[in-house]
Amino acid sequence: MADMHDEPKVTSRPNLEPPQRTPLFFGFVGGNRLAQLRGAAQKMPLRTLALFSILWLLWTTGYTASVLFQNTTCWPAVCTSPHAAYLVPVFGVLLLPRKHWWFMAALFGGLFILGLADSIYVPAIHATAVKIFVVLMGLLTLGLGIGSGLLAQHFGQRYGRSDPRVTPDLLIIGTVFLTTILNGLLLLFTGKVLAQGLHLPAEIMSTLGYGMELTAHIVQRSIRLALVGQMALVALCLPLTKQQKLLLLGVVPIFALLYWLQITEHMLFPELEVTVLLLAFANLMPPGVTARAILFGAVPFAFTTGVFTMPSLMPHHGLTTTEALSSILALVLAFNVAIRQVRSHEAQHLDEHLRRMEKIQGFADVGRFIVDFPRQEIVLDAAAQQIVSCPRVVGLLDFMNALRADSLSHLDMKNPRSFESAVLHLAACDTRAAQDLKVYIWYEIQPGQTLIGHGFLLDVTREQEREAKLRFALKRLEEESQKQGRIFSVIGHELRAPVSVMAMLIDQMNRDGDWSTSGPAMKQACDQALETLGNMRLSINPELNLPSRKLDLPPLHILKRLETMYAHAAQQAGMSLTIDQPNTAPANLRLDETRIQQILGNLIRNAILHSGGRTIRLSVQLRPKDPALCNQDAVLWTVTDDGVGLSPVDAAALFEPFKRGERATVDGSGLGLYIAHNTATQLGGTLRVAPNQATGTRFELHLPVTDPSPLDGDTIFR
Repeated sequence: MADMHDEPKVTSRPNLEPPQRTPLFFGFVGGNRLAQLRGAAQKMPLRTLALFSILWLLWTTGYTASVLFQNTTCWPAVCTSPHAAYLVPVFGVLLLPRKHWWFMAALFGGLFILGLADSIYVPAIHATAVKIFVVLMGLLTLGLGIGSGLLAQHFGQRYGRSDPRVTPDLLIIGTVFLTTILNGLLLLFTGKVLAQGLHLPAEIMSTLGYGMELTAHIVQRSIRLALVGQMALVALCLPLTKQQKLLLLGVVPIFALLYWLQITEHMLFPELEVTVLLLAFANLMPPGVTARAILFGAVPFAFTTGVFTMPSLMPHHGLTTTEALSSILALVLAFNVAIRQVRSHEAQHLDEHLRRMEKIQGFADVGRFIVDFPRQEIVLDAAAQQIVSCPRVVGLLDFMNALRADSLSHLDMKNPRSFESAVLHLAACDTRAAQDLKVYIWYEIQPGQTLIGHGFLLDVTREQEREAKLRFALKRLEEESQKQGRIFSVIGHELRAPVSVMAMLIDQMNRDGDWSTSGPAMKQACDQALETLGNMRLSINPELNLPSRKLDLPPLHILKRLETMYAHAAQQAGMSLTIDQPNTAPANLRLDETRIQQILGNLIRNAILHSGGRTIRLSVQLRPKDPALCNQDAVLWTVTDDGVGLSPVDAAALFEPFKRGERATVDGSGLGLYIAHNTATQLGGTLRVAPNQATGTRFELHLPVTDPSPLDGDTIFR
């Protein structure tokens, strides 16, 4: 699986830039698109007013022409309850800034007069009282339209944020739909009151249409106008995707077929049949497509055929059965579109949450995957692909081959459901470092007993590294704590004996007053205590060791001084201390006398106290290209005894602090050899035990050669 070992790409951060502004009336993104449209209109006033005028002029002209071309008359009582231009002030309040409402009022006035063009043939319309009546009805219609828009805005702004399933736009659309129907009935009632208030004669009232039962017809007209307003607002709020645009192009031509069926008189109940078709569209298509199908298909069909627009009023007769059913189905259609718009908003809301989650995944290195066990494949999302540097589909066997052996123990392919979560380790290769992946997976049995796994993939490499460093630091801290505890324990143990001796000698001096007897013993006890404290100091802080003082002198000079210093102690232990003088002993070298003497002194004391032998031999010689010092020229110092020797266990831990041999019979701190080894390292050399000794123990000190200085007695401190 070559792709599994590609160099991991840097995870690209998701784009958090705000969406670019789209053209006016098309494709705004957000929870309150009508408010966004109003903001855009304020930035582009001329374009907005021109487009607003053209659309409503086409609507009113089309409606009026439809009535005129049918050679019929729309009774003023019907045409003004509500007027075809009623939606102009409603949409003006919702979409235009307040400073442009004067234009909205002027446009409404012109369209109101245009909408009554078919009523000019009514003789009573030219009476002065009737003209006053028409003007008052126009002003009332304008006021009710503005009130409807303001009420819709109020409900949208106040209650549109309380429920995430309902946006301000949804509340605005619902309010406009309901107020349009109610205002139609209110206009009918108010028209009768105005006509009576103007004392219009009964024959004029009848000519205007108020002499008939109009309630059912006004309700029908108001429902249809409210449905058109609802669809226009839905179209503004729901932009179409590319697929939905193609679907709309396939739906609109259907209305051309309906037009042909109508003009050829093949449709028996056109209002009912068209409404049923629209209801089918609403159930099968997205609400944005349904709204545009009504606006660009059903409305032109109605204008060109007269269906839905031609008055079917007859004196003392109500709606026909098909008209009543058509009105009821129109209400069902409006309710259906509203429900589907709510569901569309919920789906969009969920999609936005998923997109945000995907953006968060990009930051958090979290990926999703599906395991198809029958196909033995793993399908990765974009985030998971970036984490593991794999293609979208990876063979399950290839993925397992990329895991380290310690991760395979978590996976039981014979019983995959036994695995739910684990940290898996992707093995390192030439092009990618090793990774630690935290995997969570759950299982689903699909129809046909197909087992599918769904899971999340997290890159926890950095967390694992930090955890490992923390564990190491805690372990070191624990070791240091234990070491300090041992140090204080040893200090107390080692100082107990000399301090007790000094206390006893002080008591004896107080009784006897004889310094000649107690003085040497007191000095020996003090020296022992000081040596113990010095060793503790060097074990805790090796950098506080003695300063380096290098002098030009013969190496044998150091051995002879050590022989003199420890001869008495060796004699008391029944041992002899001798110096071997091989022919390769150097004559004169630059040496750190103090530190070398300190190292060899620790080795000699160790042999005296613990070897149990008879002889201790000291030697020094030159070792050209010493392997112990990477083939450098070296000086080899040795301390050899013929005692009991070291067991393999003792030899392995010889230079560790507080380690004492299994055969040790004399108390000690266990720090002498540890200090000697550290001091040798500081001098650039090494201290070790010679292997394969038949009897006794041989310590070898390898130090690099330093040639004599031209100036004798030069001292260097470091």
